[in-house]
Amino acid sequence: MDRKNIIGSEFTIGADAAMVFAFFTDPQRLIRWIGLGTARSRPGEIFVVDINPGWIARGEFKEVVPVTRLACT
Repeated sequence: MDRKNIIGSEFTIGADAAMVFAFFTDPQRLIRWIGLGTARSRPGEIFVVDINPGWIARGEFKEVVPVTRLACT
């Protein structure tokens, strides 16, 4: 894998784990929070979110363990 094309991000959100997990995995909450898009939070599912006009985030859910782990590309 070409490591120069990988972007990592880590941040802290001031809310409990269940609330944060819900906003990353519930399509309606994710869209309300971040922007327009599609998402189903199951391993192998693709998500697409239009963060700002012209700024599209796209990836694949790799691992979804309720409230404890969410891994995506």
